[in-house]
Amino acid sequence: MHAPIRPPAAQFKAGALRVDRYQLDNGLTVLHQHDAAAPVVSYQTWFRVGSRHERAGRTGIAHLFEHLMFKGTANRPEGEFDRILEAMGGRTNAATWLDWTFYYQDVPAAGFEEVVTLEADRMEHLTLDDAQLEAEREVVINERKERVENDPGGKLSELLWREAFTAHPYGHPTLGWMDDLKAIDLNDCLAFYRAYYAPDNAVIAIAGDVTAERAVGAIEAAYGHLAAQGVAGPKQVVEPRQAAARSLEMALPLSAERLVVGYHAPAVTDPMTVALEVLHEALFEGDSARLQRALITEGELASGFYGFVPGFRDPGLYEISVDLRPGVAAEAAEAVLLSIFADAARDGLTDAELDKARNRIETRFYRQLQTVSQRAQGLGFWHTTADDFSRLFTIAEAYRAVTAEDVQRGTSRRDRSAPIRGFHTPLLFGATSTEPAPTPRWEGDMNVTPYNSAWLLDGDGTVAGRYDKVYLLVFGEYVPFARYIPWIYKLIPAAGALEPGRELKVIETDLFKVKPLRLGVLICYEGILAGFTRELAEGRPHVLINLTNDDWFGKTAERYLHFALTVPRSIEHRLAFVRSTLTGVSAFVDPVGRIRKQTRPVEPETLVDEVPLLQSATVYQIIGDAFAWACLALMLGFYGWGRWRRR
Repeated sequence: MHAPIRPPAAQFKAGALRVDRYQLDNGLTVLHQHDAAAPVVSYQTWFRVGSRHERAGRTGIAHLFEHLMFKGTANRPEGEFDRILEAMGGRTNAATWLDWTFYYQDVPAAGFEEVVTLEADRMEHLTLDDAQLEAEREVVINERKERVENDPGGKLSELLWREAFTAHPYGHPTLGWMDDLKAIDLNDCLAFYRAYYAPDNAVIAIAGDVTAERAVGAIEAAYGHLAAQGVAGPKQVVEPRQAAARSLEMALPLSAERLVVGYHAPAVTDPMTVALEVLHEALFEGDSARLQRALITEGELASGFYGFVPGFRDPGLYEISVDLRPGVAAEAAEAVLLSIFADAARDGLTDAELDKARNRIETRFYRQLQTVSQRAQGLGFWHTTADDFSRLFTIAEAYRAVTAEDVQRGTSRRDRSAPIRGFHTPLLFGATSTEPAPTPRWEGDMNVTPYNSAWLLDGDGTVAGRYDKVYLLVFGEYVPFARYIPWIYKLIPAAGALEPGRELKVIETDLFKVKPLRLGVLICYEGILAGFTRELAEGRPHVLINLTNDDWFGKTAERYLHFALTVPRSIEHRLAFVRSTLTGVSAFVDPVGRIRKQTRPVEPETLVDEVPLLQSATVYQIIGDAFAWACLALMLGFYGWGRWRRR
């Protein structure tokens, strides 16, 4: 027997399924769906916090904190949470994305009360220390390396979202930027915990063999004393309407090209989202789908593709990725993609396509309601993201109601012919580039020649110029005589295998449409080499630009020293010197060596300044180090003459 509980605040029935919503006095929401078909229960805790809630400089903290929630509490040591779940035959895990973080336990119904106690305990009494933070930081850094740094698909997807969202926090990755992950400290984590892990910011979704009286009674006992924190929702940011297409190219060591395209898409509650899902299903899924035929079975352009329709609280991004066959240019697949979307916008879908798409979506929808875990997840997702758990059941009716006109109208509204391509502002950036190699450099090497490069893209996203670094750093970028000792890479996997650029050159472009602009680009420590820069200056650049990564200097003063050693280049050639540095000192230096603006290491900043474009020849440029050598020779001469006179 269980004591009487408060009545539900809301109730929804869908056939034999009934869901009750309860609201505790402290704001905690409880969703309950009773299913006695099997003695199991899924208990899920959803928090309205994800990567969109993170502040600049601390991206990745939501996902990092998801890991930290499995550490100990004031009542239970680290590891006991998992041991208890394992002993009762249950399973537990968690996930974080843009709008939410959720934790779930699927357990035998007999263990329900213990799970409630465990979750309430870590919502209130989580304890953390620096050692635990460092251990989990290492885990999430490795996760980022695996899923982004070492995964071409992850790199491209991250770049796509960053370019799509210039203002909205959806533009930064859930895994966080690497520098931010390294900067998060214990105080950041504790503040994050206090701010968001509160009853009035949580939704508990329960499905399985536990009655409402038992479920709500246990939750009242475990959570009822917790105080509401008055958690404010995320700051509402409206992404500016995109006026033109945007585009980027990334050189990666792949055997074939990959195309990733994004379209701005509606929020999950927008009626056009279901129309977009039907459109996607019709064009992408199944052997007879238009894109399947055009890219794979008939067109033979691609080896595979996928598309993702977003389900976020705010407008998101409809992402499409195409893996091209070797030798096929991405532009060919893009043309096919745009043509298919244009046809759908002009002519709509056929009745057969529409029926098939709706039937496939509806079948998949009902399959996703088969288990208690899937049902609890659906309830938690919809109430956290859309503030309405009933959409889990009413969405099927919305799919059935989609018409060909809805799809056609939604396609035109989204303007599928203009994906995220193009720049409004030219961009100079560093990236690894590759060229086909006639033969492998050694056994096991890929048939590519890699370079450390600087790329210049113009306002339309077209490559305006490229410079390959000439002076490479030993071991960091290349290993001497590696052609003869290729086994060195097995001993030192992190050793560099880059090739030096073939020539020093100035990048020339007509960015200002008035006269050509000549950029003298120096990569990394090339900026401290006086003789090298003098040789570059013979190409008559208007400005010197240094692109470098000082992350390997850590928190030492070397970052400032590296910057200081580059400043004399501006004086020697009477040219403005612009330095863009990852985790180091970025700066504008005027032609007489005065530092006009500079950043602090690690902290993200944006610098804007006016740069004089000069092409004056200096004494140093003409005579180089001749004066210094003459002074040295004169000094040695006087020294020798003095020694001779004393004999």
